[in-house]
Amino acid sequence: MSDLRTAWDVALLCACIFACSGEKGGGDDARDGKEELSARGDAGRTYDLYEDTQGDESRAADEPRVPGDCDGKQCGDDGAGGGCGTCGGDLVCLDFQCVAKPCVPDCDAKECGDDGCNGSCGSCGANASCQEGTCTCLHKECGGKCCGMIDVCSSEDGTESCCTPDCEYKFCGPDDCGGECGTCQPLSDCNVATGQCVCQFVLCEGSCCQEGEICADVGGVKYCSPPAE
Repeated sequence: MSDLRTAWDVALLCACIFACSGEKGGGDDARDGKEELSARGDAGRTYDLYEDTQGDESRAADEPRVPGDCDGKQCGDDGAGGGCGTCGGDLVCLDFQCVAKPCVPDCDAKECGDDGCNGSCGSCGANASCQEGTCTCLHKECGGKCCGMIDVCSSEDGTESCCTPDCEYKFCGPDDCGGECGTCQPLSDCNVATGQCVCQFVLCEGSCCQEGEICADVGGVKYCSPPAE
């Protein structure tokens, strides 16, 4: 009877050992093909690493995310895949700061006037003014240029250009722009060198007398008169 009890006890012990071994093996299968490893970091912290038995990748299960740098930044990338904020309203992000949207100058088809950003698209030359983005001559245009008020368009040399007549103190003769400074009265000729009209015969109170006439003076009044007989 004692031997039988001893054999029963041995059998029971073997069954328990086998059962315990099977339970431990089942726990390993729950890992779904992944093996738990242990690694200690530089700072002495222990990380639980799981390595895919298929060899695709490995990662630290609780490895902390690297913090971004937003010092002095109002917006934009933090350098670590995150953001430092967004700008609202009409503001835009420029160099990590929220600033007013830059003004874009508009000078398309304009040669003068405002560019829409408190700037200029250009200025007009002399004797011209800006009209709706285009330079317009105030007086006359000649050879692609705007002439002055008293200028004329001259083409003496074969090329049209603005020319200012030179008729100061002149009553006749050329004006140096292809024109004349004036014409002389009958019975007078133009002294081209001086630009003055000279009577052919006798000058009397601003008039030229005819041939044979004299400048008579009657009571202080002068006039052209035939000579006394």
